[in-house]
Amino acid sequence: MNYPWYSFIGLVVLLGGCANIETAGPNESSRNPQRAVQASEASRAPADDELRDAMAFPTGNRNTSDLLVEQIGPKEVRLGHPYTYQLRVTNLRNRPVTGIVLRQRLPESFTLSSSDATTQPAQGGQEQLVIGDLGPRQSKTIQLSGVPTEPGTLDTCLTAEYNPPALCTHVSVVNPTLKIVKEVPRQADICQDIPFRYTVSNIGTGTAREVVLQDTLPEGLETTEGQKAISVNLGDIPQGQSRAVTAHLRAAKAGDFSSRALARSEGDEAQTDPVSISVRQPKLDIRITGPDQEYVTEPVTYKVSITNTGDAPAQNVSLTLSPEGQPEFVNLTTPDGSRLPAGGIAGGQNLGTIEPGKTLDVNATFRAQQGGPLTVNASAQASCAATVSSSTRTNIR
Repeated sequence: MNYPWYSFIGLVVLLGGCANIETAGPNESSRNPQRAVQASEASRAPADDELRDAMAFPTGNRNTSDLLVEQIGPKEVRLGHPYTYQLRVTNLRNRPVTGIVLRQRLPESFTLSSSDATTQPAQGGQEQLVIGDLGPRQSKTIQLSGVPTEPGTLDTCLTAEYNPPALCTHVSVVNPTLKIVKEVPRQADICQDIPFRYTVSNIGTGTAREVVLQDTLPEGLETTEGQKAISVNLGDIPQGQSRAVTAHLRAAKAGDFSSRALARSEGDEAQTDPVSISVRQPKLDIRITGPDQEYVTEPVTYKVSITNTGDAPAQNVSLTLSPEGQPEFVNLTTPDGSRLPAGGIAGGQNLGTIEPGKTLDVNATFRAQQGGPLTVNASAQASCAATVSSSTRTNIR
């Protein structure tokens, strides 16, 4: 990898620092035994014999710079002995610094023999040490070693190259997608509240904003509050979440009803297929028949037939008998002769349920106490069905 050489321009920031290390020759060491001992123990780098130079790049001021480079090692080295030192690079910023390369100029009398950093071929007498990238406030230390071949001073200078700070932004590309499910009963009776359940889900990515649920109801259906359409603001639906709404409807008439539900948000909408419901209604028909004439004190039996001509079961069917002329009530029976409780004929006798297309027959017997016309009125009613009535007359002699 080649790094271009710029000075505060382009993609590289450069600044340099120099360090001086004294090299003690054999004669100098013999004249100064204490100094020779210090040089031989340089690898231990005691604090008072430690050389620590630092440079902040690119301004020289740590408060305004991106990198701090420190060179740490002994102040002296014995001629012909290995000299080992460290370079510590610290990111001073709260953001990454990338592409860091150190260039160190070394004198001809000192050649690097080892380094734990990645190196590149020297250019212009400078060693190139690849540091790479550093995270916010991160440090990295490398160790280098070489042997001086001449007494005197090791003059080294170091510069740092790195990519300048970059403004990086991350914009989420989202695709919120609505899905709507409408659930209704397949059948319902006309007098029942009908639950319509809607579930709106965001199956895409990102948040679906300002979601609205709508369902225009067909003629003959309305909410229990009398509304002809359903419209609900669901607000925002985050990714992977759903909103459920239940509306209660009533039918004004029997029949089959169908409609589509729609969910709409900013830039997206979804709708259901037509969803149908069959609203059923029981319908009663009643007929009472009896003899044209009968004698006083003789029993007079009337047949009452109640038929369900609708398409839903007629539940809680009630029969009321109202004779005129105050005849004596004898009994109420089924066609097979079974007696029915008679206590409720004036206020309504509960006959149970009549399925669609079926007829229920009962026999009512009276005894007239005087001559003249005997009129018997019969009426029937059931849950969800209108009241129907019929009458007949017998001449009593």
